[in-house]
Amino acid sequence: MLGPIGKTHGIDPKRRQDIKIIYGEPQPGLANLLRACLKREGFTDIVGFTTFSPLLKALREFNPDILIVDSAMPGGDTLELIRDIREGRLGHNPFLPTIMTAWNPSLAFTAAVSDSGCDDLLVKPISPDQILERISVLVYQRKPFIVTGDYIGPERHPDDEPGARRVAVPNTLKAKVEGRPARSAAMDDAFDGALRTVNEQRLRSQGDSIMRLVREILPSYTSGRATPATERAMERLLARADDAHDRLAGTAYAPIGDLCVTLREVVRAILRAHPDPARKDLDILPRLAEAIVVGFSDAREAEAIGGQIATSVGSYLGGRSVQAR
Repeated sequence: MLGPIGKTHGIDPKRRQDIKIIYGEPQPGLANLLRACLKREGFTDIVGFTTFSPLLKALREFNPDILIVDSAMPGGDTLELIRDIREGRLGHNPFLPTIMTAWNPSLAFTAAVSDSGCDDLLVKPISPDQILERISVLVYQRKPFIVTGDYIGPERHPDDEPGARRVAVPNTLKAKVEGRPARSAAMDDAFDGALRTVNEQRLRSQGDSIMRLVREILPSYTSGRATPATERAMERLLARADDAHDRLAGTAYAPIGDLCVTLREVVRAILRAHPDPARKDLDILPRLAEAIVVGFSDAREAEAIGGQIATSVGSYLGGRSVQAR
């Protein structure tokens, strides 16, 4: 066991008390032991949980600087928890540094942790020194974020998504270790800028994903060979359209919001009529997808694209009203 301060790993012991840690560990004895060890190392602001529900509540109500959570927390899915954080559905900080712990993780589970957007995976048993080392990495060597149609999180590999923009995200953990205020005008500006960049990158990626799914789906319907797999692809397309619509507000792409609303209605109409949807819905689907891709690829064209296609969309829908969700 380490001495009272242990190895510093570049983290000033005097500043550890400012770091807010949320810690989830289902085994009470192990949770108490690790919390006591971390407090001895100078981390005094630790909130620990042994079940999922209060952990979720804490993430919603507080602004931790780091989350350490075991993969086997009862009552919920920790991989989904990390994805919800990254997607902005949980908590106040989608860039929150995260470490997951697990006993004997398989290769498949290790890959799933990486794909969730988690920063790191620690294999149990773990020591306070290991946690200090990983915290130091998250302070001084944290990977930039990448954004795709289905992933937001740290770069998983240097060759991962070579066309995706790398985003240096704000890090309150680093700010506190360096003695800077975690909340300041500069930090708020950094958060706003990173959120805007991530949002716009996701919108462009969603446009590409929408186009790929439409090209995958259409042949099955037009040939009369739609299957349950086709239906599942349509559901993914609807999820992409929902995500794009929800991210449009306040961006340069807002003028094409009506296209996303229309896409959602057309997709829902096709799903309702599966496996034999109306021909006009199949005809308008690729035109909507193409317009959305163009609009997301060049924000300056977004308003023009939105206006140009509105008339033709109306004629294809035959006056059917388009209702926002």
